[in-house]
This record gives sequence, C-alpha cells and structure tokens, in this order.
Amino acid sequence: MHGIHAISFSADGRYLIAGAGKTVRIWDTASGLPVGKPMVGPADDIQALAVSPDDHQIATIGSFFGDGRRAPIRLWPGPAVWPDRLCDKLSANMSHREWNEWVSPSIPYRKACQNLPVAPDAGT
Repeated sequence: MHGIHAISFSADGRYLIAGAGKTVRIWDTASGLPVGKPMVGPADDIQALAVSPDDHQIATIGSFFGDGRRAPIRLWPGPAVWPDRLCDKLSANMSHREWNEWVSPSIPYRKACQNLPVAPDAGT
C-alpha cells in the first residue's frame, strides 16, 4: 500500500484531491465521502499534483524512472466534471433506504444530483 504523496483542495474548497501510488481520489470535504471511483493510471508513483483554477483538470507527475528521467505529467478529470458526469447518467438520486444501506444510517441523507428526484423507497 502506498502512502499519500500529493494532496490539494479544489479552488472552491469543496473537494480534497489526493494522489497515492498510481491512484488519484477525490473526496467531498463536507460529507467526507469519496466522489466517484478511484482513478488509476499506469505504474507511476504520483509525487505531486495540482488542480486547474476551474477545477476541470488534475495534473500529476510521477517519480523518476530508473534511468533518471522523470515520469510524464498526466491529466485527469477534475472535481468540477465528476458530479456532471455521474448525474448525466442517472435518472434519480438514491433512495433513503439505499443511502442507509450503501452509505451509512449515521450520515445525514444528501442529494448528490440536485436536479434529479429522490428515488422512492422500495415498497412505498
């Protein structure tokens, strides 16, 4: 397991972006929940990352190769595009029952996609 080598906040402070090993993760700072699935790249060990001012891209740079060359800069989708990508593919937010099952009953329900309805609980 790799420790986190790079971390940054989005421009608006809503998201925390972390790079560890060859993985970039985005976290919602209000809920503490991950946004989307981890993004995994090739076998570079991420050493630094930066978020574009509009939050549309994340740039990472890896460690040096064995011959002294630095690994290439990689571009990833930034936090500003994640909710749109997810919400464009959904017809509704998860139901309250699904939230309690998949997230946690101890975390207050939150609509991830503000323009979509909340799915009804099964059997109601």
